Amino acid sequence: MKTAIKGNQSLTETAYEELTIDGYAEAPKELKAEKLTVNGFLKCMDSFSCSKFLCKGTTRLMGKVICDELQCMGALFVSGEEIVTANRIDCKGAVKLSSDLKTDTLDVKGSFTIRNEGSITARAINAEGSVSVNQLIKAETIDSFGFIYADTIIAKNIYIRSKNTRVARMLKSEGVDVTLPLVIGDYIELINVKAHEVRGKHIKIGPNCRIDRVEYHKTLEVDPTSRVDETEQVQ
Repeated sequence: MKTAIKGNQSLTETAYEELTIDGYAEAPKELKAEKLTVNGFLKCMDSFSCSKFLCKGTTRLMGKVICDELQCMGALFVSGEEIVTANRIDCKGAVKLSSDLKTDTLDVKGSFTIRNEGSITARAINAEGSVSVNQLIKAETIDSFGFIYADTIIAKNIYIRSKNTRVARMLKSEGVDVTLPLVIGDYIELINVKAHEVRGKHIKIGPNCRIDRVEYHKTLEVDPTSRVDETEQVQ
C-alpha cells in the first residue's frame, strides 16, 4: 500500500509498505518502511528501519538506524549514538553521522562525515567525493579518488589519489591538518598524499607524496617527485 505525505503532518503509523514524503513529516515513534522516499523533510525521533531508503530532500534520524539500501541525494543527518548498519550506501549528497557505521559497500560522490569518535567498518569503500572520520576506517578494499581522512586507515587493498575537494579546503581553512596519521594494508598505492606513517607488504608511493615513514615487508616503489623521509624493510 502506498502512502504520500504532501503537507505538514505527524506520522501516526509505525510501519509502512511504501511511503513518499513531499512535504514535512515527523515520526514521534519508531518508523519502519519497505520503501521510503523523502523529497521534502522527515524527522524521526525513535528507531528507523527501511529496506530501500531514498533521500532527495532532508532527513534527520535521532535513533537507531538499520537499512538495506540507502541512497542520499540530499542531506541526511543521524544523531543517534547506536551503530548505523546498512548493506549498501550510495551518497551523492551530504551525510553526517554521530556514531559508528557498519556497511558492506559505501559509495561516495558527495560528502560523508562521521562526527565525534565514530568509525567505519566496510567490505568496500569507493570514494570520488569526501570521506572524513575522526577514528578508524577499516575495509577489505578502499578506492579513493577524492578526499579521505581518518586517524587510522586499514584495508587489504588501498588506492588513494587525493584531490583538493571542498571539504579538504574547508578543513585546511579551519587549521586542521589533513595529513593521514597511519595507513596500513597489504597492497597500498598513494598519489598526491601526505601521511605520517605507511605500513604494508607491497607499497607504491606515486607522484607528489610526502611521507614521513614507510615500513614495508616485501616491495617498495617511490616516485621521483615524492619524498619519503624514512624507510624500513621488516620481516
